[in-house]
Amino acid sequence: MMYKAFLVKYAEIGIKGKNRHLFEKALCVQMEHALAPVDGNFQVTREMGRIYVNTEGDFDYEGAVDALTRVFGIAEICPVVILEDTGFEDLAEAVVSYVKELYPTEEKTFKVCARRANKNYPMHTMEVNCELAYFLARAQISGSLAMSPPMENTPSVTIRAPFFSGTRCRHFSSS
Repeated sequence: MMYKAFLVKYAEIGIKGKNRHLFEKALCVQMEHALAPVDGNFQVTREMGRIYVNTEGDFDYEGAVDALTRVFGIAEICPVVILEDTGFEDLAEAVVSYVKELYPTEEKTFKVCARRANKNYPMHTMEVNCELAYFLARAQISGSLAMSPPMENTPSVTIRAPFFSGTRCRHFSSS
């Protein structure tokens, strides 16, 4: 699965008050400057309190990550897969295949954490969490996935599935 974007998590900027947007804009400008020499087309956007770096076509993945890690204020860079929302079953199968590709043989525990920015989505957040975990557990039981739900409170991998308005759905995994 090809990554088409990055979710950029920032640190101290998040605690700013009424001028937080100025710091977010400054961070976006610095990210654009850092990505300018990297092969590929990048667009830095702010959506609902998050910063994304969207890509078009082929790009230098390692170069982009390396450039972003040198920008002051960035706490974490998460690769993002963008999917068209063609139904929950298709999304769940895409998440399972994504996790299989990312962790083919590693014994890991997982946790699912959904976020519904689109409140018109037919399922509530907890339902999405449970159903995605069910699909992953079913793949694990069938032996096609080497992950299992955690038996304690600290999973080794968190699978995040934010749903946004329109027909877009993003999912990514972070440890």
